[in-house]
Amino acid sequence: MNDTSAQTTWPQTLRSQIQRFWKPILFTACILICVFFAYQYHHRSTPKYVLEVMDRVNTPDDVQRYSTYFTPQGRDVLLWLMQKNGDSPSSGNKMSYSEPIINGDVCDIPAKCASTVLTIRLRRNGHWQFDDVYYASGHDRKIGLWISYVKDHPVLTYLKLNWRDLAGAFLSGVGAAAK
Repeated sequence: MNDTSAQTTWPQTLRSQIQRFWKPILFTACILICVFFAYQYHHRSTPKYVLEVMDRVNTPDDVQRYSTYFTPQGRDVLLWLMQKNGDSPSSGNKMSYSEPIINGDVCDIPAKCASTVLTIRLRRNGHWQFDDVYYASGHDRKIGLWISYVKDHPVLTYLKLNWRDLAGAFLSGVGAAAK
């Protein structure tokens, strides 16, 4: 005795299960989509993501494309560095970053590239944005200047970096003239 009316196929069973549980399935799908977008938003608003963006920037067009990740000063500093280094802000050496130090709306990220020691400064304006670079030292020489200062005050930068040499030359010249 084979009753075909009582037998159901698996598509019919699946359809009946979906009809029975469509609200929980839809609710779960909505939750998963919200979690995914919240993660994407959170990930894109972290200091490390800004560093990832900066690593992708190689041309002035890239700076324009990712403009929301730069303060006006940060954009100017990056474009100035590109101009000085021939488009690419990096010299081909791999930059290594330490853990970000967050203090309110300012984030400093210590970094090192070959013999150069830097601190990358980010500011929070809704999300983190690149603002400036502190050039601590390079090639076994203490620098201690913000790149924005170097860009805006080239003569003062030259005097600050070469003060000992200039003062020594002046003093040796004064000593020779007094004899």
